[in-house]
Amino acid sequence: MVDLVEQHRCSIRAVSVESEWGAAISGRCGHESAVAGWQVECSCGRWQGVRWRRVPCRAEHCPDARCLYSGDGTLSGALRGLVVADWEVHLHRTMTMMPVQLAHDSLVEAQQRLAEAVRFVRGSGASWEDVGAAAGGITGSAARGAFG
Repeated sequence: MVDLVEQHRCSIRAVSVESEWGAAISGRCGHESAVAGWQVECSCGRWQGVRWRRVPCRAEHCPDARCLYSGDGTLSGALRGLVVADWEVHLHRTMTMMPVQLAHDSLVEAQQRLAEAVRFVRGSGASWEDVGAAAGGITGSAARGAFG
């Protein structure tokens, strides 16, 4: 379970003006005027938030529209909290589904162990009937269909 939690780390990327919302750059862009906005990502690699646009004046600051005013192009305090909130929703959803993911992972591992065990005993001369009996009392034909 710890591994699943460790896979989810939050990072915020500053997006440069030059990239025009294309490739983002890490951390603070070289000059504060080069920051066009920000995007939060999760280290799991399967999620990234919607981009936040940097606006040029306080009057255009509108978090509901994902528009943030930052005079120096950095995110701190409340602004950072707004952007990170997206990732926190992702993390909550991930943690909510963790029991399903853990059960699925256990099932996949058990199926792999079962297939390996069948290959081993078949390689040692066991019949399909013997495999079927050990695998829940199924017929040899059903065992061959499942594992052969």
